[in-house]
Amino acid sequence: IWGNGVVAHTVVSNCYAPPGGGSCAGGGVYQMGGTLRDSQVLDCYVRQNFQGSAIWQSGGLCERCVFGDSAHENGYGAAVYLTGGTNRNNVIRRAWTSLSAVQALRMSGGRFWNNTVVTNGWASTQESPVAASVTGGEVKNCIFACNKGADVDDAGERVSFSRFAEATDARGNTAADPRFRNLDKPVWTLSGSSPCANRGDMSIWAEEPAPVDFFRKPRIKNRRVDMGACECQAGGM
Repeated sequence: IWGNGVVAHTVVSNCYAPPGGGSCAGGGVYQMGGTLRDSQVLDCYVRQNFQGSAIWQSGGLCERCVFGDSAHENGYGAAVYLTGGTNRNNVIRRAWTSLSAVQALRMSGGRFWNNTVVTNGWASTQESPVAASVTGGEVKNCIFACNKGADVDDAGERVSFSRFAEATDARGNTAADPRFRNLDKPVWTLSGSSPCANRGDMSIWAEEPAPVDFFRKPRIKNRRVDMGACECQAGGM
């Protein structure tokens, strides 16, 4: 995807990249610009020297998508590899890696906003696992939870207003239980008592006249935006 192109309401699945002689990027989607929205990228599997089994993004907008059940053996970002652009209101789940420590997200640039990153795994015995490695860019209003190993490696302190297990109260972050309504649902929503509700940074949505969440429901329901892809609506949903 590049330029002003738009891809929407699309399923990309069962992509396979065999081992080869060089580095590759984007097992399911390769995005340099344009827009990807309201889509699913599922079951993408790559072997060696790969960046972003589900999506490699260096520009454009990616929103309201599910990246699920992707995997790699040796590379970075078993689901998402982000170097630029905006990635928001997405759910990243059940990505796994066997020979590298970074499960779901490898990020060196761009904007990673209001995403939910959950149940990502790791089968290696070589390194300490982490769901997300952030060395550049900006992470805001995200939930990292129920992942195998650590949630976030944030050496550069680029993550704010987000939930992850290693968080302190600095920069608006929290390590509290997010209190999802139903852990069995493929897209996890917050309960009305969640400490992630009404705790996000409002500034990233300031220029949107009527922002919406993953389900196209109001992104700001109770005066302040929630963390994660799905805004807690009236009555706890």
